[in-house]
Amino acid sequence: VAGIVCLRPLSEGVCEMKRLFVRPPWLGKGIGRSLARAIINEGRKAGYGIMKLDTLERLVAAESLYKSLGFARTGAYCVNPEDDVIYMSLDL
Repeated sequence: VAGIVCLRPLSEGVCEMKRLFVRPPWLGKGIGRSLARAIINEGRKAGYGIMKLDTLERLVAAESLYKSLGFARTGAYCVNPEDDVIYMSLDL
């Protein structure tokens, strides 16, 4: 397994991308982008209108990936104990 990603329902019309992770030997090979695109497409096919996620400011490459896929920073939608959490959203 090179990486994982999950889709979680949040509320009517809203889902969340969870646990996008790529194992170190496969970093930099486009697997994270492919997984993210696949889960975005799954969200669309499932009829969701919005996808949300949270990441951390220290994960600079992750935020850059999400921005390149159209995600933008948004307000908090859940509780996260980390000090540097970033909340993002994408209209599907």
